[in-house]
Amino acid sequence: MDMDKHLQEFLEACLFRGKIVDRREGRGGLIYIVDQENSFPNRVAYKTIKEFENNTAERVNGFIREAHNWVDFSGHYSIITPHFIKFYNGVPLVCMPCCDGDLRDLIELKPDLVAVINIGLQIVKGMIVANSRGMEYHQDIKPENILYSDLSKKLRDFPPSHIDPSVRYSVKIADFGVANAWFDDHLGGTNSYKAPEQYVVDKTKAFAPDVFAVGIVIAELYQGYHPAVQSSTIDPGKTWKGSKLKKWAGSDIRNFSEPQSPAAEALIKLLGDMLSAEPSARPTFSRCYERLAELLATLSPITLNQMELLFDYYDCNANHQSLESDLHGQLKLLVIPSKRQFVKDKLARDLSFCLGTDSEDLENFLEIHHRANALQQACRGDIDSAQRALLIEASRKVVLFVLSSCELINSFNLWSTPAFKESPPEKIGSDLEARSEILCTNIERLIYLKSYDQELKGQVESGGSEIKACLLMNEASNEWIANRWSNARALLGRALQLATSEPELDVLYKNWLSVEKLHSEPDA
Repeated sequence: MDMDKHLQEFLEACLFRGKIVDRREGRGGLIYIVDQENSFPNRVAYKTIKEFENNTAERVNGFIREAHNWVDFSGHYSIITPHFIKFYNGVPLVCMPCCDGDLRDLIELKPDLVAVINIGLQIVKGMIVANSRGMEYHQDIKPENILYSDLSKKLRDFPPSHIDPSVRYSVKIADFGVANAWFDDHLGGTNSYKAPEQYVVDKTKAFAPDVFAVGIVIAELYQGYHPAVQSSTIDPGKTWKGSKLKKWAGSDIRNFSEPQSPAAEALIKLLGDMLSAEPSARPTFSRCYERLAELLATLSPITLNQMELLFDYYDCNANHQSLESDLHGQLKLLVIPSKRQFVKDKLARDLSFCLGTDSEDLENFLEIHHRANALQQACRGDIDSAQRALLIEASRKVVLFVLSSCELINSFNLWSTPAFKESPPEKIGSDLEARSEILCTNIERLIYLKSYDQELKGQVESGGSEIKACLLMNEASNEWIANRWSNARALLGRALQLATSEPELDVLYKNWLSVEKLHSEPDA
């Protein structure tokens, strides 16, 4: 790590609030690895532009585009998901998880065939996930842009002894700087991993560079060298000119080491198909996954079962409350000045679409609730007339739904835990608390917008016992937040008399009573 001492001290004290333990510079930008004491996670990575330390704003627009891509495509364990974005002197920094290494490290470990197929399967899975989240083309797949976490450092006795050790490496797709740039006539790519179609823009021909690049990466895992050459003594990325690599990519020359088993022969056949010079002849990632899974099943079915269990777990977590996760991701972009209006417009457009549907079920009203919350948060008090009208319409709809169908709402609608191979999932809060939050959040929004008219107010006040319990629960929560323990506990007691009986409410009341007694003691 080589950087100015005074700059390092400033960054550590004022910007990162932690110690810079490494600084890496590559073609894609500048990365600081930071240890943050008393924080979780303890170690994070901050990515920014190379010009950051020179206090210049060059290439900021390109990096903002990349940051937007990070947010759009993330939310799954197979893709690096940023924690947040911050700005300094007009330059953005993306705070990301810190991984244990990249695929270049694993290539140098010279993995056996089972490990190669297992890691290849994970890469392909990551690409399938990214494609499903809007990334049509990554356009710069290479070992350095595929990261991994070592699960054996996080999980006790993992992987089990009867499963291939390579399961410890959890692969993640990273670096979306040129993702989908093909639509702007930008080809992307690093020369030694470029597909033939990445050398000249031709919209009349098929474009499938990612399958080609992944094929090269898996080939390097398999044999330790690039399929353009015949041994690891030559690195075409460092010694060959772009014109020579272009010629190789468009040829039928593919150098693979001699297969030592039928499974290795089948893998080479797959790699040959992935490295076809003709884009339309390459298999899809879904088909690549099927063929790799078939190979792993013949070599180590128990390892395949373990990987597919992990994939199911990652999918379960990614799908859990996916709407809220997506909205949270969009709100991360608000720190970027040039993206604020884009975010607000998108949130308003999506809320308008949701309001325009004919669906009258719980799921639709919950979506309206979450989208209205996100739009209000994005506006931050600066609400124009169109946004105001949307928020009023949304809040009225939700309030009326709660009045008519309160019993349909339960705590899982707001605070459920992902139920993986488990039924029922753990219950975090009570149904009354969930109903109260949805009802009162929308009432408070209408009050803020000066649109809580007497007619709607009368309907709420004349609601049934469950609605009255919701209003009392909201009052109790406000009193609790204000540290008025006795008032809070008394209001909660009144709410319990009206609400449907729930074990969670009884536990809450006992906890609040204990806190009230603690604070009423002379020495408290």
